[in-house]
Amino acid sequence: MFILLLFALLMIGTSRLTGMGRAPVAIALAAVGWVVYVAWGADFVAVSHPADYQQYLGGDSATSETVKQFIQDNIFIVYVGHAASLALYLLATGTIVKLLEQNGCLDFIVYLCRTASARQMLWRIVTVSFFISANLDNLTTTLLMLTVLRQLTDGRRERWLFGTAIVVATCCGGCFTVIGDPVGLLLWGQGAVTATAFSTRLALPALSACAIVTLMLGRNLPHRIVGSSQVLPYRGIDTRLRPWQRFGMLVTALGGLWFVPTFHNITHLSPFLGALCVLAVLWVINEAFSTPYTPAGSQLSTFGSPLSALTSQAQLLYVLGWLLAMGVMKEAAVFDNLGHWLARLHMDGIWSIGLLSAILSSVTDSMAIAVCDISLHDVLSHSDLQQMAVNSSLWGSGSYMSQFLTNGDYWPVVALCTTMGGLLLPIGNMSGLALMATEQLHPWWYIRHCTPAVALATLVAFAILFFENFFF
Repeated sequence: MFILLLFALLMIGTSRLTGMGRAPVAIALAAVGWVVYVAWGADFVAVSHPADYQQYLGGDSATSETVKQFIQDNIFIVYVGHAASLALYLLATGTIVKLLEQNGCLDFIVYLCRTASARQMLWRIVTVSFFISANLDNLTTTLLMLTVLRQLTDGRRERWLFGTAIVVATCCGGCFTVIGDPVGLLLWGQGAVTATAFSTRLALPALSACAIVTLMLGRNLPHRIVGSSQVLPYRGIDTRLRPWQRFGMLVTALGGLWFVPTFHNITHLSPFLGALCVLAVLWVINEAFSTPYTPAGSQLSTFGSPLSALTSQAQLLYVLGWLLAMGVMKEAAVFDNLGHWLARLHMDGIWSIGLLSAILSSVTDSMAIAVCDISLHDVLSHSDLQQMAVNSSLWGSGSYMSQFLTNGDYWPVVALCTTMGGLLLPIGNMSGLALMATEQLHPWWYIRHCTPAVALATLVAFAILFFENFFF
């Protein structure tokens, strides 16, 4: 199992060289891993779930069929539920963005960011990207802002600099909220963090890193910039919506997404259900606003031009596949053995893991490494901490294990380290790959012009988060 994991990470890291997408690698790892788990299911179940399996048998004798059925009903379906809930949230938020974009609700971004001063335009683009990505996932926001960018300037070099700033801003903005990044969603869904505490810890490091990169990139821009010759796209009858209607839809969408954490705290239901409720309300409003402008007998084509197939298909499949793969790795005790190995090497400290994760994220994928880090340790309760403190010969003292409580120090370190590490190279996250694909950006240009700025921002963000540990 460990060899399969290493091979998958190698394939992800070399995806640009081999031409193999990351989604098929994750799906293949999940499928092969669960098949191997089922093939030796009796051994795995006997070690990990002996009491539950005996209760499931109810006094009957164990057979290969009962083992397979137990795995399906009690193990596999649990991980399917966790993976599907995260994918459904991304699907709901992506559809919300498509609905807003198709109705022209986001056209104001072009007018807000347009200016003759290159550095003013850079700061406007970064600010908008940062705060939009705090509500939506990174990739969706990146693709949206890259579309906006094409309507602001035709200069290739300028678009590369602006595009890099967009990627950094969306990743940093998504990093400090639980609804802005799949990693934050995963931590929040597993009970590792609460929304307010997570944002409080990561807001200042994320803002600082984003500001440092923006300042350094701005030095490479000219004073004046030539505007783009492109015009806003025609979307059909939906463009007849009045400005107050578009603004109302935008406020409904953003306000609803900000209400999702409250919805989760009140109902304890999965966040994707709250996002679907927001989508349903927004859809009804869209139908009510658009019906007067729709000819009789025709149908609205709100989703006729999706924002990107990369968002709606590849990202969802990648998230599903990788979470299922990490589930089987955890069930096969791969991460338990890895944790013991790191402990023997005295590399099990949260900052050692964070540094290693940042390096691995830069050459593979930040989300993949983050999920591995999250799977490395379970979220502990105070009762678990008391029991582990009695036998701490392997895992360390109770004060060390307290870092894995809800809102413990380990979880924001994982989120920040993998996010910033994934920005060191353009292949380290899905947003960087989207920039390379849409703008034909060369990796060596990114390394020369952007990696030093990201490295400095990473060190500053790490230092801020380290000193925050003394106050939280």
